[in-house]
Amino acid sequence: SPTQAPYVLRLQSRMGRNLLVYDSFVRPDPSKPQRPITVSTVHLESLDSQPLREAQLNDIHNHLHARKTSSLPEDRICLVVGDFNFDDERNFKIDHRPVANLFLEHKF
Repeated sequence: SPTQAPYVLRLQSRMGRNLLVYDSFVRPDPSKPQRPITVSTVHLESLDSQPLREAQLNDIHNHLHARKTSSLPEDRICLVVGDFNFDDERNFKIDHRPVANLFLEHKF
């Protein structure tokens, strides 16, 4: 099946960060039909920018979720990869709590 050209989702950013999104199809099981897949890559804000990284993840989630539930098949696989700039040991905040797994468990 034909694929569409990749596109860029502009993110809130002080460093020019964006999400690159590509839609295609995969067939994990040769005996079953192809499934749509969206593969995205991102480099989230770094340094002392935890609130902005969280906003960027929310924007990514909202964008992909809206596409999946409105104009794309529900069996679509969505994959987001890249440099999330998570650090469970420090998050540039004195009252730090780990955000990596906590955020992902509630959003994706």
